[in-house]
Amino acid sequence: MISTLAALLLSVAPPAERRVAVVVGSNTAVAGRAQLQYAHRDAQAMAGVLTRAGHFQPGDVRVLLDPSPEAVLLALDEARAEARGAHTMLLFYFSGHADDHSLYPGGAALPLSALKQRLSDEAVGVRVGVIDSCRGGGWTQAKGLSVTQPFEVGLTALSSEGMALLASSSGLEDAHEAEALQGSFFTHHLVAGLSGAADQTGDGQVTLSEAFAYANRLTIRDSARRAPTPQHPSFDLRLRGRQDVVLTAVSHSPTLLTLAQKEGPLQVVQLSSGVVVVEAPAGEQVLRVTLPPGAYVVRRVSDEGVLSREVQVKEGAPSVVEEASLTLVGDARLASKGGPLVGRHQVALQGGVSPESFATNWTLQAAYAWRFSERFEWRAARALVSFPTATPLSEQLIRDFGVLPTTFQANRAMFGTDFVWVAVDSAWGRGGGLALSLSLGPTLVLRSNEVFLQPASSPPPSSAGAGVTPVAAGTASVSMSMHLPSVPSLSFDAAVAGHLLFRASGVLPQIHFGVGASWHFL
Repeated sequence: MISTLAALLLSVAPPAERRVAVVVGSNTAVAGRAQLQYAHRDAQAMAGVLTRAGHFQPGDVRVLLDPSPEAVLLALDEARAEARGAHTMLLFYFSGHADDHSLYPGGAALPLSALKQRLSDEAVGVRVGVIDSCRGGGWTQAKGLSVTQPFEVGLTALSSEGMALLASSSGLEDAHEAEALQGSFFTHHLVAGLSGAADQTGDGQVTLSEAFAYANRLTIRDSARRAPTPQHPSFDLRLRGRQDVVLTAVSHSPTLLTLAQKEGPLQVVQLSSGVVVVEAPAGEQVLRVTLPPGAYVVRRVSDEGVLSREVQVKEGAPSVVEEASLTLVGDARLASKGGPLVGRHQVALQGGVSPESFATNWTLQAAYAWRFSERFEWRAARALVSFPTATPLSEQLIRDFGVLPTTFQANRAMFGTDFVWVAVDSAWGRGGGLALSLSLGPTLVLRSNEVFLQPASSPPPSSAGAGVTPVAAGTASVSMSMHLPSVPSLSFDAAVAGHLLFRASGVLPQIHFGVGASWHFL
C-alpha cells in the first residue's frame, strides 16, 4: 500500500493562529517485521522543523516515542481540545510499522478508524495527518506494509473546503530508511524541504506542493540508488478555490542560514552526524534554511573538485555563505568516498630498470599529469632517461680477455604523453587508499650508439661512433599507487610499462619497471 500518507484538510481561508502537533516515533517491532532504527529520529526531526519554522510553540508539540495506542489517542484528544477554532491547525505525524487497517505504536494496533474519527473534528480549522510506516532489512531498511491492495487512510470523506494527500510511495511499493541518512528517505527530505530547501520562489515560505516536489525528487533518487525497488511518492491536492498552503516560514527562524548560490548545487553537511541535511537545487538563487544550532560544512561537489566552507549556526545570529567564498579542498573523490588524493595536479618521479638483451639499463623518469575528472587524467609530459651498463663491462672484458668493442643502439631518452584511466580506487582509513590505473599514449625514443663486444680477431665495424636516432613508439602502462593517511597528498607508485618501437627493420618490444612517488597539489 501507501506507506507514508499525509492528509491535509482545509476549512477556512485565514491562516492558522494556533498550531498543535502530536508527533509519534515507534521503533518497536511487530510480528514478522524487524525493529526499526530511525523512527525516533524521524519524529524528532519533524518536531524540530515544526518548532523552528512552522509557527508551532515548543509546548504545543507533543513527541511520543514508542507509546501505547491509548497514549497516542489521549494526546490527540488533548491536542484537539486545545486547537478548537477557525484559525487553528492540528498536525499528526507517525513513523513506525503499519498495515492497511492499523498503525502499531509500541508494537500494538491502533485502528485507522480511530485516527479518522479524531482528524474528522471540524471544530479544528486545518487538520494534517502524516503516516510514515516501515519495516527493516539489509543495507536499506525496507519501510512499509505487507504487499496488499492499496489503502487510504480514510480522510477523503471528511467535509472541508479542500484536501491534500501526500504519500511517500505508491500502493504496492515499500518506503525506505537508510543508515547514511539516519532516517527514512521521504521524511528526511520532507524535513529538509520544510527547513527551506524546497522554497522555489525565494519568499522564505514553503508550501505543501513545494515541500512535496522537493521530497519527491530526492526520494526517488535515493531509493533507486539503494533499494531493489525505487520508491515513488505521490501527491493529490484538492483545494477548491484556495491557493497552496504555507506549512513553514523560515525567514523568521532564530537559526537561519542563507546560501547565496551562483551555480550549485550546494549541500549542507551536519558535522556532528556527517549527514547531508540540505541539498539545494542547481541554479542561481538565494536560499534560506533553518537548521538546529551547531557546526556545518557548506560544499559544492563536481568532477572538477570539492569546494567547501565551515559555518556555525547560532540562535539569534543569522549566517550567510556565498558560493564564491567556498575554497577548493580536493578532488571529487575526497568528498564522494573518502578518496586519498588532494588536488588536481600531479608531479611524479620514478627510478627503474629496463632490461635489454645485452644488459640492464637504469632509468630515471619524471612526469606531470592533470586530473580532469574522477576517473581520468592526462599525463601531459613524460620524460625518461636511461643509463646503459654495458660500457664499463666492455672495458673490463677488453682488459682481461682481449675482446674488441662494437656498436649497438640503446635507449637513452624517451619523451611522451598519454591518457590515464583510474580503473580501481579503493579508500581505507582517513585519507589512505590504493589505486590501479592504465595508460596509453605516443612516445618519441632517442636511441644512441653504444659499445658492445666481439672477439679480438674480428675487425671493429666502421659504423662505430657517436650518434642519436629518433624512433617513434607507443607506450602502455599499468601502475598501482598507495596513499598514506598521514600525508594524503603524497602517493607511492609502482609501474610496469611496455614500449613498441617502430623501426625500419621491424617492431621492437621493450619493457620497463619503475617505482617512485607522486605529489598531488591544487
